[in-house]
Amino acid sequence: MKRLPGGQPGNQSAVKHGLRMALNTVPKGCARVRIERDRLRSVLEQSVLELHGQITPYHAAVIQTACRWATHAALAARWLRLELDELSAAERLSYSREVARASSERDRCLERLGLDKDQRETILDVLFTRQRPQDAVSRDPGDEGSDTPAGDEAAGEKQPAAVEKQPGVREGNGDGS
Repeated sequence: MKRLPGGQPGNQSAVKHGLRMALNTVPKGCARVRIERDRLRSVLEQSVLELHGQITPYHAAVIQTACRWATHAALAARWLRLELDELSAAERLSYSREVARASSERDRCLERLGLDKDQRETILDVLFTRQRPQDAVSRDPGDEGSDTPAGDEAAGEKQPAAVEKQPGVREGNGDGS
């Protein structure tokens, strides 16, 4: 099979449509801003794929704009935090205003992508919280295809909520039974 120039059919590089941040670098000491921007891009691309089934050039451009606004907000917040003591009140308000404006512009980009409507988790929840392991559903060993809980809960009886055992505290009603 002869290789074609550029991305080969079926690879994931085609998802980005060649749109990359023109200013792909961030100032020295701001690597975390770049990492968060790249995570945001990935989350937005995945969300658009799930919602629309594909990423069109328009979607890619709006994702890029959202990432630029998020980077702008993060840099302004960082500089405000680092230079707080050296800035006048008017300069502090200016930086704060830029953070708020950039956040609003990013949110408008999310609206244009259709990501503002009734989602289980917000983009910020995904970005800034650690993933928690899902509660495991216990299954009967002989019943591999069932998602129903095993034991008394399967029969419709509610089980009491789990209570943490404290050292030195015994279970029971106090009369030894």
